[in-house]
Amino acid sequence: MNESFFKKCWNNKRLHALMVLMIWVVVLVFLTGGVYLINMSNQVDNKKNEQLIEKIDNKEKEDEVLSYYDKLEKLINSNYEFTYLIIKNGEKIKFDGTKEESVIVGYKQSATEIVKYKIENKKTYQIFIDREIEITNLYDDIDASLLELNYVVGILKQISENEIIITEEENITTYDYNLTKDEEELEITVVESNYDIEKIIIHRNNETYDLMYKEIA
Repeated sequence: MNESFFKKCWNNKRLHALMVLMIWVVVLVFLTGGVYLINMSNQVDNKKNEQLIEKIDNKEKEDEVLSYYDKLEKLINSNYEFTYLIIKNGEKIKFDGTKEESVIVGYKQSATEIVKYKIENKKTYQIFIDREIEITNLYDDIDASLLELNYVVGILKQISENEIIITEEENITTYDYNLTKDEEELEITVVESNYDIEKIIIHRNNETYDLMYKEIA
């Protein structure tokens, strides 16, 4: 019956024209909607590309303007991932983690233990599954001041520029320092790679502090 009714309507000249018109309206709606969605998708992609290009341009402009010491200061004030490898008397201690705003979260690994920790508001906590316990021995047997960027950069700024040995090779620049601090000889190497401070290596007596950084947004 439905088929017969459709045929009757189709064979009716007035209804036939109306039905054809309705079909075209439906087709046009679908086509218009499809074009709109494609345009919206392209606009989103274009906006993302523009933001990426702007970010790269800003980074390039920033790199053109910033001096070596500006980049050290920028690292101090940035969020970053870090890996610290300390070798003392042949024994190794490793710290991995992130520094975001004023909070540091990471892992300490040695030959005898792995500790998850957090440093916040100048207090250090060991992190367990269900609790955090304040501790004071995270940096036992190492010089914690050499892990403090502010402290290390402060030392570097005291050195005259003509006493720094600068080596450039492709996208890597190294700055070598030899100095005396608190009656101890220090050798410090700062590695700048692709215009960011990537590593600071400190040698003192029988100790090596290999400090790696990667800035994050």
